[in-house]
Amino acid sequence: MSLPRKATAKRATQTGGAISLRASRHFEFGVQCHRAGRIVEAGKAYRLAIAADPHNATAFNNLGMISPVADKTALFRRALALQPGFADAHVNLAGLLAEQGDAEGAVTHYLAALDQRPEWPEVLYALGGVYQTLGLLVEAANCFQNCIALKPDYAPAVCSLACVFALAGMKFGSEEADVFALQWFRRAAELAPDLEFVNFQLAKLLEDRGRFVEAQPYRQRVSKPLPVDVTPAKDHKRTVLVACTPARANTPFRTLLPEKTNSLVIWHIDYATDAQQRALPPHDLVFYAVANPDRDRECLERALRFAQESDKPVLNPPESIQRTRRDALPQLLAGIPNVEVAPVLRLSREEIAGGDLSARLEAAGLAFPLIVRPFGHQGGIGMILVETAADLAGQSLDDAEYYYFIGYHDYRSSDGLFRKYRTIYVDRKPFPYHLAISPNWLVHYFSASMLDQPSKQAEERRFLEAPDASIGPRAQAAIAAIGERLDMDYAGVDYTILPDGRVFVFEANATMSAYIPAEPELAYKARPVEAIFDAFEDMLERKAPHPRVPPAPPAG
Repeated sequence: MSLPRKATAKRATQTGGAISLRASRHFEFGVQCHRAGRIVEAGKAYRLAIAADPHNATAFNNLGMISPVADKTALFRRALALQPGFADAHVNLAGLLAEQGDAEGAVTHYLAALDQRPEWPEVLYALGGVYQTLGLLVEAANCFQNCIALKPDYAPAVCSLACVFALAGMKFGSEEADVFALQWFRRAAELAPDLEFVNFQLAKLLEDRGRFVEAQPYRQRVSKPLPVDVTPAKDHKRTVLVACTPARANTPFRTLLPEKTNSLVIWHIDYATDAQQRALPPHDLVFYAVANPDRDRECLERALRFAQESDKPVLNPPESIQRTRRDALPQLLAGIPNVEVAPVLRLSREEIAGGDLSARLEAAGLAFPLIVRPFGHQGGIGMILVETAADLAGQSLDDAEYYYFIGYHDYRSSDGLFRKYRTIYVDRKPFPYHLAISPNWLVHYFSASMLDQPSKQAEERRFLEAPDASIGPRAQAAIAAIGERLDMDYAGVDYTILPDGRVFVFEANATMSAYIPAEPELAYKARPVEAIFDAFEDMLERKAPHPRVPPAPPAG
């Protein structure tokens, strides 16, 4: 983003004498024409002013503002050579450099302008935008915040600050950044309620937090449908229609469908219309990447309807996705030998606030300690362990529309550490993906110090290379049976192995990612992950053996 270069009304310095007076008259006439939009006359007048007074920095600056792009840089630089502290010329040159892709140069000149005028909100805003393009999110946020401090109702800065926090949330997985992004997008919506981008981002952030009902008013302010994004593959093999959402909880289709060989048609099904659905580009198969079964009803209903109407091969049919909802998982996996799933109860905020929660939990077979998890979230965000009824009563359960109450099982191994295994299923067949070992009950791979503990890496490597020997054939048979019961083309299961050899399942769904880590300490993971990708490619070959010609990208 860049600051619009506004016409400046500064006057040339009058030092007396015929030449200075003539220069001043030409310059004043140029400003009048400039303001009136008579650009050709303004340009002639500025040139006459410069001819009469070659040291008129303001005339060089203003002439640069209305000159062809090829001439602008030299004119702005001439103005600065004559007057190094000329803030307007620094701003104009910075904006030009930003447009030309010289972000570092733009930063230099925006900072020079702020040295002269520190409290200039528009320049702080423009500088924040350049920092954002450079990926310097902290510096960008500081600029936008300083701009807002000077100009609290400046909607572009408020919106940009919200974007920076949203980017930080995605880049660093920061829940705090997401909270700030939501706060500032709400403020932007107050200032500019009809701005579609703001409403779109607000809906997305709320849906990422499982607050689908709250997101609806913002979603309804966004024009439907969102455009279908068509990306032809360089070495085309097939065209895949990906039915997904802008929110985060999709199947990680981009790692599974390399764009070099797979032409992608990205269809945001939650913003679709019937007319768009009827006019979708030709494709060879459909991948339902809407993997969060907590999604709003309208989205899943469209997915189900399209699945019934389409005659193309399907990956992950919507009805299979729906069966993986956390409170449905115990019933889905019931009866599989050597598999245990904790009881789960799903309650709305209203049910939690308006009834006898203890009685509901007891009726569902839940006893303390138990896990409380807001629905819609992924990666354990917002999940807590509650030891007693008094602890539960002290919790504020109003951030999500529903909450899951899950029986807690102390699954520590004999060495006192918690182990969480993940297996990925491709076409219902199991592939070991990772093992995380942690002293904490809430296990995440990179918070478990896997990178700096060779003994943990060695144990994970044994699991990846020989899962039967690592977890035992009984548990491995149970894992294979879970894949058959899930009946999905791509999914994953997180679990542990209990002391008696049984499999205790935490969750199983299609949102689980698989990627090759960049850290050299984890190089041993590359081949097991490649095996997952190879199996997925083999499945695509079977599903779509006769591909179409590559799709044409959308016009314009």
